[in-house]
Amino acid sequence: MIECEKCGNNLTASSSKGNGGVYEYYHCSNGCSKRFSSESINNEIGTILKGLNLKPGVKELYIKMLEKDLLGDVRKNVEEKKRLKNRISILEEKLDRIQNLLIDGVLDGEDYKEMKSKLKLEKLTCEESLSNVRDTSGKDFVKQLETGFGLVENLSKYYDKGTVKVKREIIGSMFPKKFIFEKSEVRTNHIDKTFLLLCRNSKGLKRIKEKDVSD
Repeated sequence: MIECEKCGNNLTASSSKGNGGVYEYYHCSNGCSKRFSSESINNEIGTILKGLNLKPGVKELYIKMLEKDLLGDVRKNVEEKKRLKNRISILEEKLDRIQNLLIDGVLDGEDYKEMKSKLKLEKLTCEESLSNVRDTSGKDFVKQLETGFGLVENLSKYYDKGTVKVKREIIGSMFPKKFIFEKSEVRTNHIDKTFLLLCRNSKGLKRIKEKDVSD
């Protein structure tokens, strides 16, 4: 997650006792002298997250665009469910019909078994497809999307209160690749595209410095 600015290896989280308490820090796994206090890194990440703001109008624009797409998806799902139900009904009628033909002596036992097997297989396939058609309304998805926007707007609170695992997941969502912590600054060339799109020009993203990749 955090890259050593000297050798490029991972920094490892550790802790040691001293001055009457536990000191948590990150140090280079390659054995070089680089180390940072966990508090300094957490404070800078927290400041970045507090400075993340959605671009004006982005939330409303995305919701409107997705509502339009979702309505189309919902309509397609309704049509597909109707088609599959009609097909299942036809197959059930055919199964009844061949059974009557068997009883009337029009079909022999072997032909009946073969036709029944094919019809039941197709019916099971249609039923399986029907069960896989999403039945979620567009409104439900939009509510989930609004919740997601709320998460972005309150990431600093989740980070401050979160466990180590939660902190790592939040940082990993912002920085798909490693970042460097140098001179109390976060440096990277790899910020998640979603954050760049939603929060461009926000104070939080402006605090992230571009990593020098000339080497």
